[in-house]
Amino acid sequence: MLWLQTAAELRAATLQAYRAARVHLDAALADPTWTAAPEQPGDYASLPPAGILDMDEAIVRSDRFQAWLVAEARPFRIEDWNEWVRSETSVPVPGALEYVGEARARGI
Repeated sequence: MLWLQTAAELRAATLQAYRAARVHLDAALADPTWTAAPEQPGDYASLPPAGILDMDEAIVRSDRFQAWLVAEARPFRIEDWNEWVRSETSVPVPGALEYVGEARARGI
């Protein structure tokens, strides 16, 4: 938890990952047969482009919630998680908002 909350490497890694993802948006949009989910069946080439992102630690940082569980010696409970989500106190993963904004601007 301490590393997640203090490491400069984490910020650098997430910024780098999201910058790389933004670079690949043009190539993905140029090829209607491209998919990030190769297991996807059927004819998806005619569908509008979409992005699939995990929220927890990909878009929204949940390390503060996890640290609270550790500090309070509490097991994970969905009720606590839902309360934390409703509190709207989380912060985005570095680079996530820029990536989502770029994807939205390109019609994704």
